[in-house]
Amino acid sequence: MGTYRCDMMSGDEVDKLLAIAIAAVLIEESAGLSIRPSEGRREGSKWSIDHRRISVGRRSILKTKSGRSVNR
Repeated sequence: MGTYRCDMMSGDEVDKLLAIAIAAVLIEESAGLSIRPSEGRREGSKWSIDHRRISVGRRSILKTKSGRSVNR
């Protein structure tokens, strides 16, 4: 097994690199340049949402919204 560079570093150096890595991630995230969900992750059209609901055995949106609420 090979020797890794972090095995040769002192604890302070490892802590410093870890702090730098965390700061870099936080800066990128605050700038809004972090990983965004792809287009395929979006819900899609109303038809596709309804189609997925029906395909997994749930009621369609039309039937769900047209149902009467319970009397209180």
